[in-house]
Amino acid sequence: MSILTTIWRRHHNPEEKADMLDKTPWGNYLSWQELVTFAQYFDVYEIPAKELILKEGRKKMTYTGLVISGRISVSKKDINGLEKHIAFVPPGKTFGEMSMLDGRPSSASIRTENEVSLLVLERERFDEMVEDHPGLAVKFLKALLMLISARLRETSGKLVDFLDT
Repeated sequence: MSILTTIWRRHHNPEEKADMLDKTPWGNYLSWQELVTFAQYFDVYEIPAKELILKEGRKKMTYTGLVISGRISVSKKDINGLEKHIAFVPPGKTFGEMSMLDGRPSSASIRTENEVSLLVLERERFDEMVEDHPGLAVKFLKALLMLISARLRETSGKLVDFLDT
């Protein structure tokens, strides 16, 4: 189990979770039946405000989260070890994709700004999806690759302003 506690976990049927997914960009990528199938692999968590749900450098970060409601803050330590805010993750956006895929430590810390509802896909559940529904898993991976690519392009665009020529 991840850093997320079972205290925060809520049980929903696949149709309820599919309805949550349908209100996010995932609703644009998948048909209703695909959403229902996809949803069965997710767990729902309701997390209070100001809770640390992911710590930078945590070794076994094995899930990706999709914010359904509320907002989370992303922070990273600078060279002096001071935590700096780098982004907010609003509803419909994800976090933790890279660590879920590559198994490496988390590259940032995640804290809830206010009460947050998350759909969470654990690595083990993703592996089950790959076995049970490979076509759906490929669609998921393609969407994650597009997301990671867009974030890399955005970061590169920001970084260039700080480089000396």
